[in-house]
Amino acid sequence: MLISLTISSASALGTTEPCDVPVLSTTLPADGDVGVLPDAVITLVFHASGGACAPATFGGTLTRASDGVEVPFGTMSDAAGLVVTIVPEEPLEVGQTYEVAGEVFEFVVRFEVGEEGLPMTAEPSDLSIEATASCDPLELTMLREVVTFDALGRGLLQTRLARDGAFGDWTTRAALGDDTTYILTDTLLGSGGEHCFGVRLLDETGEVVWTVDDAGCASTDACPPPEEESRGCSTAGGAGGSVLPLLLLAFRRRRTRC
Repeated sequence: MLISLTISSASALGTTEPCDVPVLSTTLPADGDVGVLPDAVITLVFHASGGACAPATFGGTLTRASDGVEVPFGTMSDAAGLVVTIVPEEPLEVGQTYEVAGEVFEFVVRFEVGEEGLPMTAEPSDLSIEATASCDPLELTMLREVVTFDALGRGLLQTRLARDGAFGDWTTRAALGDDTTYILTDTLLGSGGEHCFGVRLLDETGEVVWTVDDAGCASTDACPPPEEESRGCSTAGGAGGSVLPLLLLAFRRRRTRC
């Protein structure tokens, strides 16, 4: 199975596709997970094909399922407005089941807390990137990154992009779980240069489990400069043409009036 996610670079939002209302895509922990560490955070990953019109938010509750007691928490959002992290103010209790219920975006996730932690996926078995440049009407670079795992596992998949060696920030792309192949797309302003990407995996507490800095690179040629309009001679007497026929015409008109 594979999952395809599309996210636009922050520098390209509003230039390629209309913005969209975020839709919840994946979560960590996922519904039904067991063995979640007590100091876990709950990560909600949203999807918006043209970039988020407004940042995704969590308006909901985190409760202990056995007695319905609400657990106080804080939230954080990423710069693109597509990832919301719920941070409980106190560690969760081992052996208890907790429920995350969204109200703005309606969903329910139930998970059980344990001491063993979620089973993290192994390193990717295959990584690749393709780059395509578009020159009309805007200069854009479309990137397609593929991350493949040999087996299912949990974790947060993050990537970061580099153009000509200058890396950007890490971005959460998906909460791993039910798929082994993830196709990610990015649209960047400008064309030309070498585009590379890195990959890393985080556990449910937000700790980095492994990192691959040199996941792959692809290059595109820069768009050619726009052609300048011709300023050559014109036999029609327009711009750049001869003014003699106009002078002769004016002379004839003056003689006629006389």
